[in-house]
Amino acid sequence: MPTYSFRDTRTEEEFDKFMSRAERKQYLQVNPYIKPVPTAAGFISGHNLNAKLDGGFKDTMSKIAEAHPTSAHAHKYGSKSIKDTKTRNAIEKWRRKREAKGDHTSATESLPSIPHTNIR
Repeated sequence: MPTYSFRDTRTEEEFDKFMSRAERKQYLQVNPYIKPVPTAAGFISGHNLNAKLDGGFKDTMSKIAEAHPTSAHAHKYGSKSIKDTKTRNAIEKWRRKREAKGDHTSATESLPSIPHTNIR
């Protein structure tokens, strides 16, 4: 059951009451001098994408990333060895140079797609 905020129009006093929606409706009908106070809805969610992942889930995501090494999924969940990172950075650097020169030949498409990163 939610907590509702009310204002007594006679005294301008604000107060909260814990009641069901049906009780609130009845309370406002019985007490015409009480007005509801609009408040922001408070949502409780059990779904947090940044929460710590289960070990089994991490393993599954890692296997998917290994099967698709050039995907954005692989960039997020795949292995992050030094060799892989340096290779990804070299390819990205090469692509940026070609794009800066305006050279959009088929050689660019021959390389695997690698997600853009902000590595400095």
